[in-house]
Amino acid sequence: MDHFTYRDWPDAVRLTNGTAELIVVPSIGGRIMRYGLIGGENILWENPTASDKNFGGDKAWPWPQSDWKQLIGADWPPPDAYALTPCTVEQLDPLSVRITTSADPRFGFRIIREIRMSDHGTRVTLESRLVPEPGAKTVATQFAPWSVTQVPNADFILARVAEDASNPPYRPLPPHAAAGVDRIGREVLRITRPSKDAAKIGIDADILAWVNGSTFFMQRLQPASALPTNPGERAQVFLQGGDSPDEYTELEFAAPRGDLSRSVLRVTWEIHDLPRDLGTPENVAAYIVRF
Repeated sequence: MDHFTYRDWPDAVRLTNGTAELIVVPSIGGRIMRYGLIGGENILWENPTASDKNFGGDKAWPWPQSDWKQLIGADWPPPDAYALTPCTVEQLDPLSVRITTSADPRFGFRIIREIRMSDHGTRVTLESRLVPEPGAKTVATQFAPWSVTQVPNADFILARVAEDASNPPYRPLPPHAAAGVDRIGREVLRITRPSKDAAKIGIDADILAWVNGSTFFMQRLQPASALPTNPGERAQVFLQGGDSPDEYTELEFAAPRGDLSRSVLRVTWEIHDLPRDLGTPENVAAYIVRF
């Protein structure tokens, strides 16, 4: 497995199948800092200043964030073990790696993530687990694996409502402002920021779609366990405030909480190129309901 320098990080690892590429940086908690077509733009947002541990990219953390306060006294920044401490990386085969973080003694587990790129096309599968550390004094079992993907602001964001969604299938997530919701048919929601304030919403959704120009980035939650999911926790969309110098959107998924041995988060990524006359919310909504 070859390492190379990506930006200022000399330990980056690259996966590619000749069509798409993905770059992981083990020294900052195993973040994925690039995903895109070879020679194309990065789908992921990267923070040009990388301040306060908000480097951008994609990462796995413990959900819910609000419960961090019970263990570390605040809900930001995340524990160094999961966000900043170098993690180990194992190459499982030419197109997949396993990332293992350090263990924070206050949480009692490591985050282990397997990242697999398909033989062809753009599909990537990410599987995340919280694994108790042997000998840990306590293990915070109220948490579940949570994926946080930061992307540039888009023309529009859609969410496909899951078949077993609660009614209504979404709820605001304070302390942020409530995101705007518009229905496109019965199965798809369009998510918007209704003001200059940052906004966040929890949704019982299994697909999140990001569309910017002709580029369509789809994240799909794969069935991982039979455990119950709290209403509005399956997916979340965070829209950074318009007055912030760092403008981005977060596409997030969380596994069910309650049993670390069974709580597995599996998410797939895909990139599609849309003809500009077809890249409308209604057309993309009609596409994702067929999956």
